[in-house]
Amino acid sequence: MTCNICQDAYGFTFGCDCAFLMCDKCAHRNFESNEEKCPHCNKSVRINTFFSGKIMEISEYDIYSPPENYKLIVYDDDKINKENFYENITHDKMGRSTIDKNKLIKLSDFSNLNEKLPIKEYDKFIYTCGPCVLINPQGGMSHGQWYDDCLMNISDYKNVINERNTEMIMSCDVFTLTINDDNNCFCSYGEWGQALHLNKVLILNVNKNNEQLKEYHMFAIQSLKSFEQVLHTKREFIIRYNPTIYFEDFKSYKEYMNYIIGLK
Repeated sequence: MTCNICQDAYGFTFGCDCAFLMCDKCAHRNFESNEEKCPHCNKSVRINTFFSGKIMEISEYDIYSPPENYKLIVYDDDKINKENFYENITHDKMGRSTIDKNKLIKLSDFSNLNEKLPIKEYDKFIYTCGPCVLINPQGGMSHGQWYDDCLMNISDYKNVINERNTEMIMSCDVFTLTINDDNNCFCSYGEWGQALHLNKVLILNVNKNNEQLKEYHMFAIQSLKSFEQVLHTKREFIIRYNPTIYFEDFKSYKEYMNYIIGLK
């Protein structure tokens, strides 16, 4: 399908779901001049996405990587105000200088289940629905490295987190599951089941060198089936702009899913 702007390159269906197609180059050019609006229907071109998986990756030395930019950050507003928290977490020693202040959420708001959590902008074509990372501002962060006590003790918030995760998954259009090499993202497996039940578009992100790769064959089948409900031009948009995977197009993603399916 041809881009409706340049009439040359292949066009995608963006998050607005209208029939107006844009290629990658024209979409970026439109974003700069027209913010996030489709030039045809004037709706947002973004798509709501939930990023499931380990909240923070840990190395063999018990050192964590800072949470990815597409995750939302919760801070305890009883202990620190937003400006001070932002200053602390963007300091060089935290190794996180590019965090978006827009993605900071007060713990008091997170805990108030009578109010829905906001959906935040990520990059040009995505709204991130979650998950949330509860950060302890007094945690042991040093030289860009994070440790276990960088995360808030969630023992008092387990039910709230469970409710919020369900809410955020319900809000998404696309559910992405990133499998860690230790294959112990147990809560995320349950979240996949929720998203499957809700007929969300499912993306599986698992390393080809994962020792348990063949065990994800049913996930791969479910992912491909979920894309059957999506226009082929929108499949390209979903795969191309998802920040957790590196496929040029839906065809290459489908080939990888079929490779996993064939291992079992």
